[in-house]
Amino acid sequence: MIEDLLRSRKIAFALASYPYGNLISPREWAIGRVLRGFDEGKTYSTPLFDYLREFSLREGVEYLDMAPFFQSSGDFPLFYPYDGHFTPAGHQVAAKALFQFLTERKLIP
Repeated sequence: MIEDLLRSRKIAFALASYPYGNLISPREWAIGRVLRGFDEGKTYSTPLFDYLREFSLREGVEYLDMAPFFQSSGDFPLFYPYDGHFTPAGHQVAAKALFQFLTERKLIP
């Protein structure tokens, strides 16, 4: 319904996902992951992102998975150790991913 509304107004629609630190590196979100019941030092997989990619392909919706951008970043830390929010470096990775996606897909001028 959202997509139909946006299309009727000539507004582009896309989905984007960003990872938590425990999906990127065993070092990221080190303290918070343990407090939330995740294993210390483990990097988890991203099956939800695979589902979103498949859904987007099936529905013809543009999709950005930011996980590869975070995984290939040489910066550390990208997430704060306790709460898992992006650090300034993490925000830069997300911003670059979004800008590249939006411009390559011509979703913004």
